Amino acid sequence: MKKIRFFIVLIYLISFLPNTTLSQAFESSSVPKDTLVSRKLYIHTDRDQYFLGDTIWYKAYYLDGQSNKFVPGLISMYVDVINEAGQSVLDLVVPIDNGAADGAIDLPGFMEPGNYMLRAFTDIQKQIGEDAFFYKQVIISKLESFVEGADPPDPVLAQDINVAFLPEGGMLLEGHVNTLGIKAIDSNGQGITVQGEIHNSRGEAVAAFTTSYKGMALAQLSPKKGETYSASVQGYPEYSYIFDDVVAAGIKLEFEKATTNDLHFRVVTNAESLLRRTYYFALSHHGEVLFHKKFVPKDKSF
Repeated sequence: MKKIRFFIVLIYLISFLPNTTLSQAFESSSVPKDTLVSRKLYIHTDRDQYFLGDTIWYKAYYLDGQSNKFVPGLISMYVDVINEAGQSVLDLVVPIDNGAADGAIDLPGFMEPGNYMLRAFTDIQKQIGEDAFFYKQVIISKLESFVEGADPPDPVLAQDINVAFLPEGGMLLEGHVNTLGIKAIDSNGQGITVQGEIHNSRGEAVAAFTTSYKGMALAQLSPKKGETYSASVQGYPEYSYIFDDVVAAGIKLEFEKATTNDLHFRVVTNAESLLRRTYYFALSHHGEVLFHKKFVPKDKSF
């Protein structure tokens, strides 16, 4: 009988705790304060622009900022869609199970088109303050018919695209065949399909590329000493990219291949002065070193 009375009293006390939920009590119990403060919430949406009546599909992640690992347990996440006046027009509570959650937010047709803020937080983050919340801007538009006289959307202009050229290993080595990762996006940050070429100072094409999935592509470039290079994109005559970061003497890491049990890398350099020195190779995951090895390269490809 005493046990039953104790249980009833416990429920009574919890129910009257101000701004407290069971998930908050669970999350904060036996967890150091520094760990709670470091927890980060992130929501990935299927896109950034929607029409009235669309559905926002999302995936949420709740991570420990110190270890980058998922926060264990069942925790409530509060999600709001806020209009430009700062008013919450949609809200929902979503359970995060062991650091992850997914779901959908239906956008009703009565909403006003405009810029909206997607806001999300947990009970602990609410205690910390709004600086700990997750925010993401989304654009919600009204779908209009061209038959009704709406003007067609403007074509993407040259200044509205951005093409990034990302050399493997972080640098372009002079006299070496470098692999370039290429990413093309429009003004909305969406990957787009483009075709382009890389030219030398005489206007000769030395490489070509076509982006596909999410605006990505690969190309190879072997810069020569004293030569300059630039990239152009078909259909965008005003766009130009200058490769002004060619390294005359450098050393970098490149990925070679993957097998069932191994990952193979190589170290390459274009300078004799960088050989026969001591270097360290390390692999880490979430701050934990998985593999490390000291080596001394004797050849330009090691």
